[in-house]
Amino acid sequence: MAPLRLIFAGSGSFGAVALEGLQTSSHTLCAVLSRPDRPAGRHLKLRPTPVSEIALGTGLPLLRPDTLDASVRDELASHQADALVVADFGRLIPESWLRLCPGGSLNIHASLLPRWRGAAPIARAIEAGDSTGGCTIMLMDAGLDTGDILAQESIPFTSDQTAASARVRLAPLGVNLLLRYLSDFDPKHPARQAQDEALACHAPALRKDQAPIDWSNPASRIAAKIRAFNPHPVATTRCGDETLRLWQAQAHSTRTAEPAGKVLRCDRTGLWVACGEGQVQIAELQRAGGRRMPAQDFCNARPLTGLKLA
Repeated sequence: MAPLRLIFAGSGSFGAVALEGLQTSSHTLCAVLSRPDRPAGRHLKLRPTPVSEIALGTGLPLLRPDTLDASVRDELASHQADALVVADFGRLIPESWLRLCPGGSLNIHASLLPRWRGAAPIARAIEAGDSTGGCTIMLMDAGLDTGDILAQESIPFTSDQTAASARVRLAPLGVNLLLRYLSDFDPKHPARQAQDEALACHAPALRKDQAPIDWSNPASRIAAKIRAFNPHPVATTRCGDETLRLWQAQAHSTRTAEPAGKVLRCDRTGLWVACGEGQVQIAELQRAGGRRMPAQDFCNARPLTGLKLA
């Protein structure tokens, strides 16, 4: 297959890995589209997206428009690319853009579609306790992640998998899957498979108001939520008048007569908390304004055993 001319649209770290993979391939990147720079950090300085940083550092033509209007579409169309590749863009692609290129718009989606359509497929898979994740190359249509499947690959999730660590594993998987698909790419007759609507489920973005832990839930659900909310927005719990952020946890079925939320012990294995069913072993947590630290180090400075979390 001859090298293709591609336009890339992406913003976050998952998209940045995809862009790096395309850069080292034989294909030509005609233009990169990303979100505008945003205020970040304590001083709210404008910061480019991870995708923009790569494009700026390598001299790729970069567009960071506030709106995806006709002028942006016309500029992209002028490159006469074979396909538009989308990964972690964070904005809806206008329907009129989907056939901008002869090969259509190809999305690297971090789930095994039709499972987990939407903004947070990795986190929602971890939260639901999925034992398997993966990536799908999808031919985009007007719906929310409803397009035909072009290629798909799965990987097992480990018992301590967080959304952050899963993203690190899935990002290279996604771009390698795309490159294998493009090696035999036929824009006129792509091999495609319609999604089974009966198996579809939605993956809405995680919100900060969903971060508090309800200790009356089973340990398996609580631990999965803690791992799903890492790295953002991070699960929280109250200890007296203080809010604690919880970064890593595993569930155990061991029963206890203690009330849900009571801290049973803290040692080198972690902070153990009673739940509605079983116990959660918290490995890493953080005080407001403090740094993340292992549970034992945290408890050496702030003993929690016997206290009740809420």
